[in-house]
Amino acid sequence: MVRVATAAVLDAHRSGDLAKLESAWPTDAPSLPADITPLLGILDELIGWGEARRAGTLLESLLVPLEDTRRWPELETVLRRLIGMRETAGLAMDESNVDLGGHLALCFRNRFADCGSIDAFIDWSQIRSAHPIGPALEQMDILLDYKEGEVVLHESGWGVGLIRGFDPDDSMLIVDFAERKGHKISPNAAPKLLKRLGADDIRALKVTDPDRLKAMAKDEPVALVRMVLASRTRKCNASRIKAMLVPDVIATKSWTNWWSKTRRAASTDPLIRCQGQGAGAEFSLRAAPADPAQEVLTQFRTAANRKRRAQVALDAAKGPHAGQTTPAIVDAIKKGTPTEPADVVETHLLLEALGEANPDDLDVSALGEPAVALQVLTGIRHPELRKQAFAITQRAPIADRVTFLHDAFFAVDDDLWDTIVGELGAHDDAGAACRDRIIERVARHPRREPDRYGWLTSRALRGDIDSDNLPDAASLIRKLVDAVNHVSRNDHGAPGHRDRLNRIASALTERDGALLEKVLASISAGEAYSLKDRFDSCLAFTEGQKRELNVRVARAHPQRPDRAEDSVEEDAEGVSFSSDVIWTTKRGLEKRRREYEKLVNEDIPKGQQALNQAASYGDLSENAEWSYALEQQDQMTKRAEGMEAEFSRARVIDTAQIPSDRTAIGNRGVFRDEETSESVAYTVLGPWEANADRNILSYDSPLGRQLLNRAIGDTFEVKLPVRTMRYTLERIEPLDD
Repeated sequence: MVRVATAAVLDAHRSGDLAKLESAWPTDAPSLPADITPLLGILDELIGWGEARRAGTLLESLLVPLEDTRRWPELETVLRRLIGMRETAGLAMDESNVDLGGHLALCFRNRFADCGSIDAFIDWSQIRSAHPIGPALEQMDILLDYKEGEVVLHESGWGVGLIRGFDPDDSMLIVDFAERKGHKISPNAAPKLLKRLGADDIRALKVTDPDRLKAMAKDEPVALVRMVLASRTRKCNASRIKAMLVPDVIATKSWTNWWSKTRRAASTDPLIRCQGQGAGAEFSLRAAPADPAQEVLTQFRTAANRKRRAQVALDAAKGPHAGQTTPAIVDAIKKGTPTEPADVVETHLLLEALGEANPDDLDVSALGEPAVALQVLTGIRHPELRKQAFAITQRAPIADRVTFLHDAFFAVDDDLWDTIVGELGAHDDAGAACRDRIIERVARHPRREPDRYGWLTSRALRGDIDSDNLPDAASLIRKLVDAVNHVSRNDHGAPGHRDRLNRIASALTERDGALLEKVLASISAGEAYSLKDRFDSCLAFTEGQKRELNVRVARAHPQRPDRAEDSVEEDAEGVSFSSDVIWTTKRGLEKRRREYEKLVNEDIPKGQQALNQAASYGDLSENAEWSYALEQQDQMTKRAEGMEAEFSRARVIDTAQIPSDRTAIGNRGVFRDEETSESVAYTVLGPWEANADRNILSYDSPLGRQLLNRAIGDTFEVKLPVRTMRYTLERIEPLDD
């Protein structure tokens, strides 16, 4: 019967007989079709014909049957059309006796029956009695967008919150934010301040269903990554993904293992695109699944450099879709026509790796010329392929192979240095002499060859290289620090700058610092603390690295060499230079605690607000405000953690133990400069209270150390980087309380 009624309406519409259309139009529940979309389309055409009033009458006739069948969403659609026709198409409200406000109230009350505030919404919007009704409907839409249970993002810094309800007494929405429960916001201000999050937005699920996210992390990790991408404008890098998941969904300590496995799985997912390498790799969500062969082929053709192109080809051969991707890559490689020796060798090696060539297919006779062989080694940028290319040069008819190896060592990167030095060992006396020349040149010019000097230092400390041309261990490390500092000053801002510094200085941290500690234990305390001074003054080392290096010096030599023997007893009573203790006055400790409290109670919370606000601006991958706020917050958090660790090592100086007959931590010495005959007062305290403007020195500073343990009348030299000074201690004064 419904089909017959619908067919009759369509028939009448096609005929253009409006009277017939009105008689066939459904006006009761039994004649109402299952889908009213065709009816709405007919009404739109009637309006286009200039029959707006007739269309309005027919539309009104659908209200009662839709209410009788409780088809509330369709009823809402019809009501909104009627309101639009009356208020924008020029139909007068008094031309109909239909109570649109009453119908809307009934519709909303039934459609949103699970919303406890629906009656308050209807009353506040005045939708029953408003005239015109359009503005009241807009107010109602706002309230329904922000009904209880919705999760929102505060655009001004409060972060994610859960709408708890609506207070009818003061007409305010009640929102629970993590840092502010029961926060009230005017409905009119809500669209400007609150962004409603979708039910599947990961930020919303953290509030409404955190267990679901944890289950996904365990059982569906790739689906979880897709959800993160969908919530973050479909694109972000690994660090942003971590920020979304740690620690709410994945524990901090579990992240590395979880991400290592998940990233591999995500890289094979047809809906996820991964571009770039390492921490800077960017992930994006595709609109449609990718064709693996076409995707790899695009990456190969658009690679930024030859190293990346080679990596794409090698990955294709090892990837899960190798059967599809390898033929496409092989075809692309074979279409090239290499002419340069490096290109010829690289092409052969790629085809060999893909199973399309044999080692004997390459003619190595052209590589018999050393210059050509070097051109190949320096032209191939991929480390794995370069090692294979070096093995190919070993088959080439190079006459003076020792000279070639010498030149190759200074032409190629570090992935071949060990191989070349080892190869020289197989060439009897000539090879050994060449190896010694290489070692002598690198050891003599650490600043000219900083990368190779770092490699040499590491191998020498390990005992892998033994030569008469090597300096002693302390000199090796001292020159290594100078080389690192030189690179820091001259290479700052270059791509990979920090990685290069860490690679050069790796001998200091290799095997968890065991090599350095072995060296420190074998040298005198004076040499060890001389190295410490170099560590402290080296701009290339971070504060964390300096602390680690200083701890290793203190472990090897707990007693500083510039402390006299008669001071050992006092050191045992409390005042020592051990890096495990920070000496301070009571006033200095209180000041430090105030700084800490301001940091954790004011600065870090403000930084979090700035971070939340910056996050609300959208795509984090191109959000400079968010990146800056995140960096600032990270720095403040690390500083707070460092201060907490310092407090556990802090010791207040006991004034009763401060000697009065010699300079010590906690008293003031007045010294006469023998060159100018002027007197100057210096106070030596801890690092927290050092103040150059007031002549307060840290006991850990070069000048502070040299002024300690001096008796009245002592004349001594103070060695500083710029000059050597000669002082006489005139008197000792106690500090003011």
